[in-house]
Amino acid sequence: MIISGKHEIEEAIKNGKPILKIVTPKNYHIPSSLFSVFREERIPIIQLQKAVFLKKYPSHDSIIALCDEISLLSMEEVAQSKENQYSRLLLMEEIEDPRNAGAMIRTATCFGFQGVLLTKHHSTLLGKGALSASSGGIFQCNIGRIHNIGHAIEYLKSIGYWIVGTDINGKESPESVNYSSHIAVIMGNEKKGLKKKTIEKCDHLIRIPMNANSNSLNVSVAFGIIGYTIFSSKK
Repeated sequence: MIISGKHEIEEAIKNGKPILKIVTPKNYHIPSSLFSVFREERIPIIQLQKAVFLKKYPSHDSIIALCDEISLLSMEEVAQSKENQYSRLLLMEEIEDPRNAGAMIRTATCFGFQGVLLTKHHSTLLGKGALSASSGGIFQCNIGRIHNIGHAIEYLKSIGYWIVGTDINGKESPESVNYSSHIAVIMGNEKKGLKKKTIEKCDHLIRIPMNANSNSLNVSVAFGIIGYTIFSSKK
């Protein structure tokens, strides 16, 4: 969703609309009062060359705000476990492709994950691309955004979750982990994977075995394998 205009953006923020990023043409002057609001809310500002801005957003000529097209829950609401059953969460760290995000949400729904948490910064919007790729899964799953993945991990651990990360240097296979607990799976950026600080906070670090001539899978495919492994482990 795009919100255009200084006044409209300021009103959206005042009314609690979660803004993911601000985009302007280069040399556009943001009023100091509005800039202070962006800084206080920790909203990133991206400046594009004028020609690039107009090509990407042809119906706009100044400042715009980008936000998700669906309503999101708080981290606490998404993580709330159900009585007498183990909870499964998916955390996406800086997933940039909306099709990957949508496909992973669809997979999470299929394999009984109760919720999905996305990082706020350097991550895709949940717009038309993600909605289409999710095949309706977005509307069947509790979804939220988090400012700081490190804080989110600490919170999840404090309420009983075990954190499962994925990395090319992981020492465990998906089948070797005991999933008889609340589980949060973290999938990293398409190119960079999980950040080092995130890896250090994981309770388990897994790697999917594959042909010696290959070392990576598309992130949504990798999560499909892990999601199925967790789902089938209870049978």
